[in-house]
Amino acid sequence: MFAQMVARNGNLSYSVEVMATLGDVQNAVAIDEFGVGIGAISMTTEREKDFDFSQSYFSSGLDVLLLRESIKPNLMLIFLPFDWYIWISATLLLFFSGHVIWWFESDYQPKIFPRSYLAGVNQGVWYAWGTLTKTKAADLRGFPSRMFSVGWTSLTIIYIAAYTANLATILMVEQLRSDVTEVSQLNTNDVTLAMVAESTAIAWSARNLPHTQFKVVPSIDDAWAALQAGEVLGILFDAPTLLFLSNMLDLESKFDLLGNRLTKDIYGFLLHENSPLKAEIDLAIMDLESDGVLDSIWREWFTRQHQAPLPPGATELSFTAFSGMFVIVGIGLAAAIVSYVWLAFAPKA
Repeated sequence: MFAQMVARNGNLSYSVEVMATLGDVQNAVAIDEFGVGIGAISMTTEREKDFDFSQSYFSSGLDVLLLRESIKPNLMLIFLPFDWYIWISATLLLFFSGHVIWWFESDYQPKIFPRSYLAGVNQGVWYAWGTLTKTKAADLRGFPSRMFSVGWTSLTIIYIAAYTANLATILMVEQLRSDVTEVSQLNTNDVTLAMVAESTAIAWSARNLPHTQFKVVPSIDDAWAALQAGEVLGILFDAPTLLFLSNMLDLESKFDLLGNRLTKDIYGFLLHENSPLKAEIDLAIMDLESDGVLDSIWREWFTRQHQAPLPPGATELSFTAFSGMFVIVGIGLAAAIVSYVWLAFAPKA
């Protein structure tokens, strides 16, 4: 924005100083120490009694950031540990292994693995499935089929271990979820929320959450620290800032927005009354809006980055991460083919 103002007025120069709290910003502008106050500053009737505001540039409103997910039946939960590439490749490999087992073992156990294609493959796939699920399956006698089975069995051990570990993580995190879906559920003496001093949350909470306990802190950084430390259940603050925290700092995806915009506010730059900068700032904001810069900034920093199907704390195993395991089956298959050819063409004693 200031670059736009510089482009309009080549004589303009400016400096930026970061202040600890919103109150410090307001005081600095009030005594004309600084010409402009920038931050999560909503345009309110109370503030307009003492300050001027620039043209609005972002919409805002109060929301709550907390550890929250609605508890709903998730019929796809058992499929979440792996991505679909692994599921598809594993299914194809199961049937492929059934064919290989049948082909190599039918010479040794024709009664169990018939030479008939459908009947033989059926037994081969059943053996491969039995190995995967650790259910009873026929023993193999042929050396080639046993060599392939070494690779297939090794893969199934790794596959089941990875699936079990990841599913256990998902199920554990599911149990940690709370069922807060409405702000009214927070209106109880058992709930403590963090609020930033001098923010619009102070007045709103007094009217709408009279029974909730609050921890008033100097800055949003202090509120985030209190939430991370478990001192509060959530943060009541402006939604854009909470979205930024969730997207940029919540690396373990522990927290989520309640998602109910509790108020309708707008952001503006804070100016002292009759500021000569107001006209230039308003023109710069209009330039940024018409050029699509404001919209680009909003989408990059203040919107939900993604909606993950996995619960917080769980990671989907991808095909790329798992693909190296299939080398074991490939080695087993190569050993089986070599031994099969050798047994077929080696001179009989």
